[in-house]
Amino acid sequence: MPISIASEKTIHRRSKADPLLSNIFCLFPIRRFPILPICYTFAMPTRVARSQDLPVRKHFKASFSELWRDEIGGWAIRLSLILFVFLVFLIIVSAWRLPPEIPLLYSRPWGNAQLLPASFLFLVAGLVVLLVSLNGFLSGVFFPVEPLLARIVAWAGVLTIFLVDITVLRVLLIVI
Repeated sequence: MPISIASEKTIHRRSKADPLLSNIFCLFPIRRFPILPICYTFAMPTRVARSQDLPVRKHFKASFSELWRDEIGGWAIRLSLILFVFLVFLIIVSAWRLPPEIPLLYSRPWGNAQLLPASFLFLVAGLVVLLVSLNGFLSGVFFPVEPLLARIVAWAGVLTIFLVDITVLRVLLIVI
């Protein structure tokens, strides 16, 4: 345990100011980096205070509900769910009309190299489920600390799901 150079008021004020940056300095030993002992002492109260506030499950539920009620982040989460439902609707409606193989791999050379079984559309829908879940989780975790980062992650997920929807729609329009 390092010797605290700063007073308790300074540590408390510093830990509230930038909690993400203060955790970076926990990895550096004081003997090798003599400039960083002040920053190192700031990191310890931040980690203890956060873990004592709320259990992780309650904290995540509260922050995700805050994100859901947020004007910008909430729209992103809702829009990503709507786009996912649209993707599933497209796949289910067109599943009975699809040929056994569809051109899903556009980056490969033209011909048989682009073809995959039609069941891979369900794999694409499964990957979108993982993407929506991961974006919702990350946005919920980041929202109390960095609301802008949470909104960026949520809208990046919306953009990705939108591009997947367009790709699947193009494939279906080519095939059907």
